[in-house]
Amino acid sequence: MPAAPFEVDYDALLALPEAEQREWYAKIARLKRDLESNPLWGYVPHDGRGTGGQIAYHECSTDGLFIAAAIAGNRWGKTHGGLMDDAIQTLPPEFVPPWLEGYRRKPYNGDYRCRVVVVDLPNALTKVWLPKMRRVIPAGALWKGDFQKAWNERTRMLQFADGSWWDFLTHDMDVDAYAGADVDRIHFDEEPPGAKGRAQFDESLVRLIDRDGDVRFTLTPLLGLNWVYYEITDGGVPRNDEDCRVITGSMDDNPHTAKAMKERLKKKWAKDPLLLEARMNGSFVHFAGSIYPEFSEAEHVVPARPVPRRGEKAKPSVPVYASIDPGLDHPSGVVFAWVDELDVMEVFHAFKIRGTVSDVAKHFHAACERFEVKPRWVVIDPSARNKSHITGRSMQLEYAEHGIHTLPGQNSRLAGFSRVKERLSTGRLLVHAGNEELVEEFRDYRWKARRNQSEDASPEEPIKVKDDMLDALRYLVMSLPVKGRAEADEKLLTGPEQMLQDDLASKWRKRRKRQRIGSK
Repeated sequence: MPAAPFEVDYDALLALPEAEQREWYAKIARLKRDLESNPLWGYVPHDGRGTGGQIAYHECSTDGLFIAAAIAGNRWGKTHGGLMDDAIQTLPPEFVPPWLEGYRRKPYNGDYRCRVVVVDLPNALTKVWLPKMRRVIPAGALWKGDFQKAWNERTRMLQFADGSWWDFLTHDMDVDAYAGADVDRIHFDEEPPGAKGRAQFDESLVRLIDRDGDVRFTLTPLLGLNWVYYEITDGGVPRNDEDCRVITGSMDDNPHTAKAMKERLKKKWAKDPLLLEARMNGSFVHFAGSIYPEFSEAEHVVPARPVPRRGEKAKPSVPVYASIDPGLDHPSGVVFAWVDELDVMEVFHAFKIRGTVSDVAKHFHAACERFEVKPRWVVIDPSARNKSHITGRSMQLEYAEHGIHTLPGQNSRLAGFSRVKERLSTGRLLVHAGNEELVEEFRDYRWKARRNQSEDASPEEPIKVKDDMLDALRYLVMSLPVKGRAEADEKLLTGPEQMLQDDLASKWRKRRKRQRIGSK
């Protein structure tokens, strides 16, 4: 560990002879002037009451970790420690105190580029990061020796005298904004939400390749089981491997936070135990209820068995179906299932893949060959009918050209959730063992918590993370007839035939409406 910074023992100072006291007061005055010109001399990282704390976070750079994360409660010192580590990597050695110099990841050579991703401009950047940078970054290290001149408000870039720079992006920016220059570090201060956040992260990784860069997270996990949870934990256990290390901590770890403030915040959050656990201890928790609480691995996951046939080489004796949830900024999910004479659906194969239509089609046809099946119909996300403004072609057409002819599904989420839940609650939806990723999606799929409402309030929006195969399953379930209707209702068309009829009827109504409008 690097040597500790100086401390002044005033009792010992006052015990010295008067002449020596004057000599030491002069030294302390010089140190005070140094501290005022370089605030880094006032930074002493804490050890989290012996659990590692900010020191352990900085040591991730010493050890050359590609990904390091400080996941901790509020007031632990995540943002401050993260900013300080960014400064240690950036500044020339003459500006870095000796007890911090040992935390460099790579030898100093100037031209260090750091990209910091914050929640938003008016609060995170303007009210938190800019004041902190003004306080702790020595003016002598900045371009033209002045923060006002070094900071470009238009480009949101801070320039240093040696050619290094920091720039700032926000969660609401398009993924395209994350492209551009190669950088040495991507620092996410708080977790970017949803599929867009994941895409921002993936694009950021590309920026690190040429400069052998690293990724840093400093956050309090307030988005439940967001994609960050799956990136930096292994089955819920914080990662500690050759590529990634996670430092966890509690508000109580910070010795500089006043006890009265801690107690006040604990009292404020006490009404919501999950919020208290996240904000106090930095724990990843589910902030909203399961969408499919009916799902039970013991009840719904069954041993895998072959597709039923009347003979060894015969065609399947049950109808086989498939469904696709195509992905552009997320993996494509594919589900194969059969339905028996008792209306029990068995999902015998499910997979997801990040790639092109050609990649998905290759795996799809391989599955058909492996299980010796030809689906009666294949359902696809109805948005696949939409034509690209650039190519004028739809994804549904792309799949057709790869030998997969599809029918558009129904995308009413709440109705689809209800149909899946009804099958689960009646034991008419089973998943074959071996489809672990689908089982995991069932287990982790959650509602978004509504602001200013309790978790018991009626939710309507799911957290859009790891739902690729569940979306495909929902389209498939919605395409099937609903059993148990009155005899008169059973005479109606169901499944894809009904969807096609509804589509034709809708087009006919629109055409008649235009005719009426144009008639005299």
